[in-house]
Amino acid sequence: MDRSVYLSGKTSLSCQVSALAVEHATRRLREDWELIFATSLASSAIRKRGQIRILSFSSQMEAESYRINRDAETNSLEVESADELGCARAIHAISTRLLGTDPYDFWTDAHPKPRVRIQVDYDLESEAFATRFRGWFINDEDCLLGWDDSLEITPALWGRIFETILRAGYNMVVPGTAINPDAPQLDLAAEYGLWIAQHHAEPLGATVYGNAYPDEPMTYPECQTKLFRLYEKALACAKKRKTIWTLGLRGQGDKTFAHEDARYRSPDKLGALISDVIRQQKRLIETTFQAPQHFACYLYAESTDLYRDGHLELDPDIMLIWSDNGFGGMRRRKDLSERTAETEALPTPDEAAASSNGIYYHLSFYDVQVASKLTPWISPQVIAAELDAFKRRAPIDFALFNVSNIRPFLYQIELCQEWMLTKEPCANANERLRSSAETWWRRYYGKSNRRLADLQERYYAAHPAFGKFADNRIGEMVGHNLSRLLVESTLKNDTAPVALNFLETTFDTLPETLGHLNDRLSPHLDEWDAISEEAQAIERELSEPEAQFFRQDLKMHCLFKRSTFQSAALAFTACQSYLSGRYKAAFVEYHEALLHAREAHRILRAEDRGKWQNYHRGDWITNTRETLRVLTSAREMARIKGDPARSWDSWSCEVWIPQKMHLATKTARTFDSEELAHYFLNQKQCNNTPAHNYHASTLTAVC
Repeated sequence: MDRSVYLSGKTSLSCQVSALAVEHATRRLREDWELIFATSLASSAIRKRGQIRILSFSSQMEAESYRINRDAETNSLEVESADELGCARAIHAISTRLLGTDPYDFWTDAHPKPRVRIQVDYDLESEAFATRFRGWFINDEDCLLGWDDSLEITPALWGRIFETILRAGYNMVVPGTAINPDAPQLDLAAEYGLWIAQHHAEPLGATVYGNAYPDEPMTYPECQTKLFRLYEKALACAKKRKTIWTLGLRGQGDKTFAHEDARYRSPDKLGALISDVIRQQKRLIETTFQAPQHFACYLYAESTDLYRDGHLELDPDIMLIWSDNGFGGMRRRKDLSERTAETEALPTPDEAAASSNGIYYHLSFYDVQVASKLTPWISPQVIAAELDAFKRRAPIDFALFNVSNIRPFLYQIELCQEWMLTKEPCANANERLRSSAETWWRRYYGKSNRRLADLQERYYAAHPAFGKFADNRIGEMVGHNLSRLLVESTLKNDTAPVALNFLETTFDTLPETLGHLNDRLSPHLDEWDAISEEAQAIERELSEPEAQFFRQDLKMHCLFKRSTFQSAALAFTACQSYLSGRYKAAFVEYHEALLHAREAHRILRAEDRGKWQNYHRGDWITNTRETLRVLTSAREMARIKGDPARSWDSWSCEVWIPQKMHLATKTARTFDSEELAHYFLNQKQCNNTPAHNYHASTLTAVC
């Protein structure tokens, strides 16, 4: 007997529950339905044939779970669920697992194929995730903010973010950086059924102290009354939300509290203070809410040491959230001023037994030196290895992933979701990673594309290493944030070494620092050229719309990184020339660096069209535009320092009168720096002096 159920344009929807999360999910189901069947999904208040029936919640089911059963006799699907979140997950599963829509379709522009009828020949149950709380932290979200003309994330965009979280298998969110407790997206996230988590530097989800009291120092106990007033307001705003409460105390700007108040510089005093504040925070929550609550304390940076050394006292019902170093390695994060080696940030057997354990993990990071925000740089191999290493120590009950602007990190988001399904570490991680990659590329390109999987592996492997660990890889900020810092130090003639927090090595002078960075970058530049050429070759084999997503995703990442690393290497070389007084060489090298930085900026903005118009307008953190300004200024400074003021000795005269015939200065013109640099660069290339390829245009002489 055929027990299949057939969905078509004649199918109707019957819903027996009333909940906002269910309303949002059914609205999205209706959108998908119209795309697939070219007709609306009709509603029906009565039981009849050909229905999707959303039944009343079942108290017999586990929280957030669902079942979708076939009723072949009436050609219908019946949805059973434990609660509104389980029901919302079930409805999204109908879209993604039965209708075949892409969970990330808003970000990938992957549209389902039109169908006349869809056969359903199996029942569905909710995935049994080993990790109870799984969420995204929308952090340092500059591109999302800059996308709309309001320079804010609109309610409509927040809605798309929240539905993607659910469709991708997650159930928790921190919706923004340094937000106030009455921010509208918090209530909207609650409407979608999501759990609300909180930033480790924003305990109880309260307004950041410095934002509330910008002119007052954050010293304790002087700030205690005002601080707890902020906590009370945060609790009042959250009464209708499902919350995992962050407990703790950090200083302004996400620094140790000891930075704010020198009285707590010793670990014992700082630990005693934070422990006392946490007890007060927890007591305040428990007296405000009658139902049992969920508590979390992030072991981030100095708090990891305080806990490990016995200075931080925590109740056993507070989840310990272990944090990575920002680069994907489960080692304690260092502040910029610290020169100590990173120590392991994984629970010991005793710590694992003391309480529930969770993980805070960066897929994107803002370290102002060598991390990445616009493009991914933490490899799937590192992610899998670190998550598995945690699982060998303790179950992961809570997992929060820093996804920043979301779009560049979709593959990593999918991979992390897959790793949260199981309690045990993966038996054969390499095989599973390969399978995951092939599944991913097949989803968007219709088949398993070996060249794409190989290109992805080469992309991650080509990031220059800066240390002994697998996660010690240099990202895009080296060519922008760090490059600007080192160029500015050079122009100010500040030859003292710049502190490179990501390195354990220290240098005595700025030239040594520049030389070390160039030694790290230069060996990888040819591989980035080859990777970019391979990406362009693959694009030519793809048809639209497959090529569109590839251009916006992996190809863009490859080409942007190539131009960024080439710009960085040339900028560091130019700084060395400038510091040694070779100003003409510095002039040309800064110009070359500027050309590559322009290309990086062009690549970034090239696909900002259609729906994605102005997506990268908010590139304020990596800030490629600022890189152009600084390199332009550096080129001009090199000319000011090196180009003689006397017209007959000027660099322009070298173009017009190589023999220095002074009479010709009556008719010779002065070239602007762009023309002059192009001429010298062309000379350099004609003389077979090695120069990095500039791919945007052919460089020709100006005369």
